[in-house]
Amino acid sequence: MPSEKGKSPFLSRKAGFNKAFEAHKDDAPDTGNRPLPAGIEGGVAQLTRIEIGKFEKGDFTGEPFMHAYGTILKPDVVCVDATNKVISSGGTQVTIKNRVTRISPEPICDTPKSMGKRKTFDDHWAFVQNHVRILSTDEEMESLENGVTEKMSEEQKGDIRERNFMALLAHLTKEQPCFSFRTYRIEGKQVIKQLEDGKWYLVNEKTDKKVPGRGPYGSEKAAKEANPFAGAEPRTLEEWNGKTSFSENGEQELQEETPPTEVAAGGVAFSEMGTLEELVEMANKPEKGAQAELKRLAMVAGMDEKEFKKEETTWEMVAEFIAENTKTEGEEEEEEEEEEQEEEEQEEEEQEEEEQEEEEEEEEPVVQVDKVYKYTPKGKKKAIEVIATEVDADSEKAKIKSVGKPVQKWAGVPFAKLTPA
Repeated sequence: MPSEKGKSPFLSRKAGFNKAFEAHKDDAPDTGNRPLPAGIEGGVAQLTRIEIGKFEKGDFTGEPFMHAYGTILKPDVVCVDATNKVISSGGTQVTIKNRVTRISPEPICDTPKSMGKRKTFDDHWAFVQNHVRILSTDEEMESLENGVTEKMSEEQKGDIRERNFMALLAHLTKEQPCFSFRTYRIEGKQVIKQLEDGKWYLVNEKTDKKVPGRGPYGSEKAAKEANPFAGAEPRTLEEWNGKTSFSENGEQELQEETPPTEVAAGGVAFSEMGTLEELVEMANKPEKGAQAELKRLAMVAGMDEKEFKKEETTWEMVAEFIAENTKTEGEEEEEEEEEEQEEEEQEEEEQEEEEQEEEEEEEEPVVQVDKVYKYTPKGKKKAIEVIATEVDADSEKAKIKSVGKPVQKWAGVPFAKLTPA
């Protein structure tokens, strides 16, 4: 929106205004400390942001995390009891629509001291990728492998997959798909308790069951140090489910959407950042994101990294290389059709050659029993008429006898010495 004019500034005159403004301009919406009520089922929300960041303080400083936010579309209002749990009627009415459901910063690293079930990089990555899959179509998930080939090194594969993943997150943030969600709460506080074996454990106050992986401890002090949140009220947990479509009349159904990128032949994916011309314009400003995207596209298209890093290589040259070495979807289809046509023509030619060979074989003279042939006996100059009495096609030899008297016989006569009479 255009800037306001004609009003005397007063905020900007405050000490530290610019510093505070810069520090908080990208903060996620905060609706306060009010947790969503437990027990919402069949809720619908619309994604507003999903991205990867880095922890700037704490135990995981410098490590990446994923967080995501969605604005709730349904339900509008629920009734809750004194513990902030949804009930069918009575209690207090609480507005839910337009509040935020979120995936709290999910570390993408090893967290051996975590109180949750996810403790390894693989555990956390599985959680992150599952939530991206929840919000994406099959085609969008398949786009994560665009440009990856078996000939690449593991490092090259990882770089391309990461850039594809970041492009998918940017696409999801732009498209803002709707998804279903629910909220729930594990009833009963988790408290420190000494059990019959004399050791200390974290247990569910209501069920008296041990919390997996939380104990035994040699003393109550050790148990409390390892579980600083013991005794706190149970948290409301938010679970994001499948992707949906939603309209104001409340209709909800599974939704299919187009992939985030136009995939060209050869596995090159053009990101949501724009056309090659737009990417070049941004890269020359310079914008690091556009530069990284152009590099990714160039590497996928087969550009040598040494060539890319040359001082004389411009962003325009990089874009030209990408364009020349990238096939459009239409070109790929045409190429496939041409290949199929060539294969068909080749098969037809091979078939014609086989038929021709068979015909030639059939046309070759073959000696047959009881047929009359001309044969020149050994030591004679004049051919006489003979009849084939037996033939051996494998050895191509025959037994023959002379026509007329006296009858003479010959065996093992090659077919080549017999000519039709």
